Amino acid sequence: MLLVLEARAKTVPSNYSVQGIELSLGIEPGESCTPEQWDKAERQESTYYDWESYMQCVKPKMEHPEYVRRAEEHQAFQDWEKVLNKLEPLPRLP
Repeated sequence: MLLVLEARAKTVPSNYSVQGIELSLGIEPGESCTPEQWDKAERQESTYYDWESYMQCVKPKMEHPEYVRRAEEHQAFQDWEKVLNKLEPLPRLP
């Protein structure tokens, strides 16, 4: 049972083989970023980079109208529940 739970196999199947493949990305190493992208990445990696301002900048400025409508309906429902509970409280048992 312990052999089954091992992280690595103790034996290799007879049909197992590793063959390398030739891979070309079409660019030379180090050409993946423009100088502007590289500067931005270095600025963001800095310990002095203000991530809170960045998150505020990226956050959507307005909510979807459907969510606004649902929130307003929920608030109206809660307000009516308060009014009804105040005017017609449930009878309490002693």
